[in-house]
Amino acid sequence: TVPEIWSCEKVGFINAYDYSNSLFIGNVPKKSNKELRKLLIPYGLRKGPHIIDPPTWKSNPYRIAFANLRKRESVYLAIKELDGTIFMGNKIRVKIARKPR
Repeated sequence: TVPEIWSCEKVGFINAYDYSNSLFIGNVPKKSNKELRKLLIPYGLRKGPHIIDPPTWKSNPYRIAFANLRKRESVYLAIKELDGTIFMGNKIRVKIARKPR
């Protein structure tokens, strides 16, 4: 699970009204913003992706990202089709972004 501090609201990426259409993408290579954007555009990308580079993970080459899609149905489709797939040589995790507790 993602620590509360790295929820999408804590990093200033989205407001509370966006949660229903937001994705969390885990295990993302550090320099993959353009490629991740291309991957998400067919699902109706509205905002992002925003890749997080937590300072405590400096030795780890993989990061987490948040993206906001236009439709809730697209969020479920993206999760179904992308979760567990190989992206730039790494198996990514795709889930619904959660509101911080």
